[in-house]
Amino acid sequence: MGDRDQRGLSAEELRVISVHNPPFVKIHQEMANHFTHSGYLIDLWNIISAELDLRYRLLPPRPGGYGALLHNGSWTGMVGELAEKRADVALAAMFYREDRAAVLDYVNMAPVWSGHYEFHMRAGERDTAALSGDMFASLLRPLHQHVWPMLFLSLVALAIVLVTSVRLSRGPAESGPTRREFSFGFSCLSVLMTVTGQGWAVTPVSAPARIVTICSWITGLLITFHYTANMVSHLTVVQPAAPISSLAEFATNNDWTLAMEDGLGIIGSWARSPVPAERHLYERTASGERFLRLNGTPEAFLAAVQPRTLLFYDQDLVITAIGEEACHLLPLVEPDPRGKPEATYLVLRKGLKPLRSVINKTLLRLMQTGTLSRLKRRWLRGSRQLCPDQRLAVRPLTLADMLAVIVIVPLAAIGAGLVLAGELLASRLRCL
Repeated sequence: MGDRDQRGLSAEELRVISVHNPPFVKIHQEMANHFTHSGYLIDLWNIISAELDLRYRLLPPRPGGYGALLHNGSWTGMVGELAEKRADVALAAMFYREDRAAVLDYVNMAPVWSGHYEFHMRAGERDTAALSGDMFASLLRPLHQHVWPMLFLSLVALAIVLVTSVRLSRGPAESGPTRREFSFGFSCLSVLMTVTGQGWAVTPVSAPARIVTICSWITGLLITFHYTANMVSHLTVVQPAAPISSLAEFATNNDWTLAMEDGLGIIGSWARSPVPAERHLYERTASGERFLRLNGTPEAFLAAVQPRTLLFYDQDLVITAIGEEACHLLPLVEPDPRGKPEATYLVLRKGLKPLRSVINKTLLRLMQTGTLSRLKRRWLRGSRQLCPDQRLAVRPLTLADMLAVIVIVPLAAIGAGLVLAGELLASRLRCL
């Protein structure tokens, strides 16, 4: 037991390191070289050390956050302190990474927290009118994309049945002019008129054709009512819009700011990534240009949720820090491969297997008895469930909402003018 690397559970004092990262650890400097600690992981460590009768001292916080892997193979932050054996225990909720596991040991029988870091930005608004294909596509959004082809096929089928029932009717029910009038094209136009609420110039008299006519009107009314109701809700209910949709788009906008904790392990992955947008993120963190380091204060989080800022953090933790102000955040539209929440663990330096074993067993027992859950409820109160459902808010229509409808009139006039000019030109050519 004389060798410090093999002491395990000796009476020697453990060196415990942490960084200010509320609500996990809160560090307050009262005077020079004197710090007070509180938070979820501090309470948890106090319980563990009391049960195992561990002696320890809390080291002053070091720069570098959790710790990132540099190009030269060295580590910064808490991981670097453990790797160089300047500390024994790190009070931090660390995600498992292969590169970290090579230089430290995870206490991995019971996670201390499960979270999901992803990119967020403040929701934008749809106020600017712009002529685009997406603007006209918005007219189709009240109904699902699979509904439109089914409606088209249904109306065509009604037109076919209508023209068939009129043409094949026997006896004096349908007159000759009516049969000639109801061509396939005229029947398609008649069915379309039921959708727009227009009357028919000629109405069939035979019973089969009348049945088809009634079904056509019922179908038209149902389509009109559903489309109108969904269109009103689509236009007037607030639908938060993401200002950007990918990391590549973020990289091309030089007036955007990146906000995240210092020393996250993923920074090293960005440095070696073949994706240019991810390497751009690493360059932001390394140069400090338009980069906001989150230091755990509410002021930093409030700055991180402002417009034109891309935040890489867990949204529940942001809500814990600043409350409902974090409810304005939207995730980046680009799919995140990490997907579901991941478990995080306490970590030790290499060479403390006996200590790791007993802490693992203690954490497992604390999880089974509900102590971990009670500590989480006390310190980790943030949840997206606390955010009001902003989608239920109703707003007035803007020009951007109605532009797709308004522009149909001048487009129709232009189209009609072009067709009329073509007809006049064709008429003159025939006269020559």
